[in-house]
Amino acid sequence: MASSFTPYSFVQCPCYDAATHSRTSSGRSSPTSQNTPNDDDCAFDPRAPRSNYSLYPIEHLLYCVDCNQIRCPRCVTEELVTIYCPSCLFEVGASSVKAEGNRYVPRVL
Repeated sequence: MASSFTPYSFVQCPCYDAATHSRTSSGRSSPTSQNTPNDDDCAFDPRAPRSNYSLYPIEHLLYCVDCNQIRCPRCVTEELVTIYCPSCLFEVGASSVKAEGNRYVPRVL
């Protein structure tokens, strides 16, 4: 029985680095230890418990055009640009949706 093994890779989101740098810099109080970076602190450990939340398959990641980086779903906030009525597919303005309590009331003349 020959089973085919297809290698699969996960990509680390940069939000993991920002969280570890802010945590390590706030935890130290001496200014000399902050000025000398330690390579062991910056190394990524895939066996760490926190790495389960920073490694993503490539199809779950998004590309940010503004910062030119790959971002995970936790980093990205989606913004609704347009809202459509589900029955007639008419484009509805965001202000009218908010005024009607997230309901679309068709205005027939």
